Amino acid sequence: MSEGEHGEADTDQGPSGLDPEEVPKTKALYDWRGLVNATLIIAGVILGALAIWKLSSILLLVLCAAMLAIVLDASARAMTEPIGAPRWIGLAVSVLLTAGAAVAAAVFAGPTLTEQLAGVVNQADEGLQEVGRYLGSFDELPSELPAEEGTAFSLPDMLPAPGGILSSATAAISSVFGLLGSVLVVSVVGIYFAVSPEAYVEGFVRFAPRGQRRKLRRLVSRTGSVLRRWLIGKGISMLIVGVMSYAGLIILGVPLALFLAVFAGLAAFVPFLGPVVGGLAMGLVALSESWQLALWVLGLYLIIQTVESYLLTPLVQERTVYLLPAVVLVAQLVMGTLFGILGVALATPLTAIAMTVLEETYFNKGPAGSG
Repeated sequence: MSEGEHGEADTDQGPSGLDPEEVPKTKALYDWRGLVNATLIIAGVILGALAIWKLSSILLLVLCAAMLAIVLDASARAMTEPIGAPRWIGLAVSVLLTAGAAVAAAVFAGPTLTEQLAGVVNQADEGLQEVGRYLGSFDELPSELPAEEGTAFSLPDMLPAPGGILSSATAAISSVFGLLGSVLVVSVVGIYFAVSPEAYVEGFVRFAPRGQRRKLRRLVSRTGSVLRRWLIGKGISMLIVGVMSYAGLIILGVPLALFLAVFAGLAAFVPFLGPVVGGLAMGLVALSESWQLALWVLGLYLIIQTVESYLLTPLVQERTVYLLPAVVLVAQLVMGTLFGILGVALATPLTAIAMTVLEETYFNKGPAGSG
């Protein structure tokens, strides 16, 4: 081989005698692109969590509006689909009936319920005093202690300051107006949701990547269906609990039966904790009359809870989603700690939504998970 050919052969090789394409590339010490992406994802999650925390009260009101829209839509479809009438007619009738029922309840039953509410407070206070006297009978200390010398009490000293009364009244008025404003917002937004639910669902689905929109649409449809059946079943369960409570209290002769029955029916919306609160109110009012009546009310409470726990609740969960009792209780405690009484009331539907999403995606039991 000539020197020229030998030189051309050397020029095609690297300094180590290897082909340049065969020389291994040195890896970078850090994957800066992956590190930046992970940082952005973590920052996005933190910012999203902070936004949800700041807007939590608004999001809970939106959830209430969505639940109202689901009830209105279900009632509208139930009225129009059997006869083939347009859906908007059923929706208009549902809204008018709901508004009329609310106005009628406020006009006719409102004064009675308000009067009975004051009576329930007084009766419950007497019941607590009765419990205190009963427990105090086991105390070995004398019931009355001699007052110390030089201590004198006057009525002005025992009354709260006028500024405190004014601030308390202002806080109560602002709370009432805040509640009325929240009810108005939920009603208006719920009606808008019910008028055209498909438009809002499509608007929400558009935030997902194009390849995931079909799956997300099916997931939203499945979640709405579960929540619809849960709300209808829960509403029927609450009505039965209220009617049974009213009939039983009337038969037993418990005072303020109407308010106690309405309160027991509304409290049944919150599983586990709600019935306990409703039964406690009935027991305290009955105890202010006699301990025998309180025992009869306790028996009535056990009968109602047996029907609700072993008949109504299984029927509701059979058509929706099974919720573990411990999961629901933990959700109620967490939501109550974070968001107060509204969080406790909405803990169960939020848990139902979360379980449906997990079943349809993570556990791959539904069409959304298999898509």
